Amino acid sequence: MGKLDEVKQSIVSQGLSWEAGTTEVGKQYELGNFRGLGFSTRGREPGGGKGRLPQQTFAFQTFMAPVEVDWRRVEGKDWTTSVRDQSQCGACVAFATCATLESRLKILKEDPYDNVELSVSHLFFCGAGENGCDEGWQIGNALKRCREKGVGLESKFRYTGKQQKCKEIDTVVRVSRWRRVMDSSDRRKAIYLRGPVIGGMIVHSDFLWYKAGVYRPTTSESIGLHAVSVIGYDDTAGCWIVKNSWGTAWGEGGFFRIGYGCCGLDGQFPFYDPAIEEITR
Repeated sequence: MGKLDEVKQSIVSQGLSWEAGTTEVGKQYELGNFRGLGFSTRGREPGGGKGRLPQQTFAFQTFMAPVEVDWRRVEGKDWTTSVRDQSQCGACVAFATCATLESRLKILKEDPYDNVELSVSHLFFCGAGENGCDEGWQIGNALKRCREKGVGLESKFRYTGKQQKCKEIDTVVRVSRWRRVMDSSDRRKAIYLRGPVIGGMIVHSDFLWYKAGVYRPTTSESIGLHAVSVIGYDDTAGCWIVKNSWGTAWGEGGFFRIGYGCCGLDGQFPFYDPAIEEITR
C-alpha cells in the first residue's frame, strides 16, 4: 500500500488518529525514485566500550523519569538542532548519529544556543565507503568511527545529497563509548538523563505520507530500514518523539510521533546511548 488515497482510507477504516498528506518522499516513492533509507544490519557491530555513562543534572533534579520528555522543550528551551534532508542517499545512519551528537553536545555544555552543525559527509563518506549512498551503514560502525576519528563541522565538508569522496577535516566531537539499550524503562531513562538517542525502525510504505499525529502503520508492507534520532517520549499519548532526516516539509516540521510497539523502534532495535567528548574548536 503506497498511494496516498489508499493510506487515508485505511487510517479511517482502522480507526487510527494520524494524518496523511502529500509529501516529497511519498511522491518519489510512487515514481520509483525513493532511496531515503540506508540503515543496514549486515555483520556484527563493534562493542561500545567500557565505563559508566554520566547523567546530566542541570535540567532534572529527580531520578524518576517523568511521563513526558521532549528535548525541544526542556526548561523552555530547544536542545535539538535543525532538521536536515538526506535526499536520495542512504545516509540516514549518519544523519541520526550527527543529530544525536549535536543535541548531546548542547547538553554537555549546558548551552541550548550552541548550534553546532556536524558534518554528515565527514562521518558517512569517510566511514561507510565509496558505495555508502547505495549500501547504507550500521549504527554501531558509525559510532566506532566517531570514537576513533571523531566528526568535524558541516561548514568544512558540506553534504550534497549524492555520493562524495572522503575529505578528512578537523574534528570537534568524538564518542568515548556507548551502550545499546533494550529495556523500555532504560530507554526512557537514557533519554531523560542523557539526551536524545539513536534508534532504528522498519519503514512501512504508508509512513512516507505521514504529516501529523501519533503514527501507527496501516499496512504490513515494509520497504526497508531507517535510522532516526529519538528526542523524547510521551507516556500519556503512548509514543516516542523522533527527529527524522527528510526535511522540514515532511511530518511535523521534520519530526514525528510513533506509537509504542510500532515498527520495531522499541522492540527489534536497541536505542544507542553515546557518551561524547568535545574537542576544542
